[in-house]
Amino acid sequence: MRVSAWSNGAGTYGIRVGRSNRDDHFDTSWSQIEVEIDGENHVFELTVSGKSVLNFAMVVHR
Repeated sequence: MRVSAWSNGAGTYGIRVGRSNRDDHFDTSWSQIEVEIDGENHVFELTVSGKSVLNFAMVVHR
């Protein structure tokens, strides 16, 4: 899956996954996700605030 990343410059990061990826692979009840980056697994807490899920993005806190 290809995603794009963003930052608000204040320590909050997010990923945009697109509508079809969100609908097919994500559950809005999840509180965290596990992401493989360069062969290593990382767990990130999720915060769904405002319209982030409606905009097909998730806010990630590390």
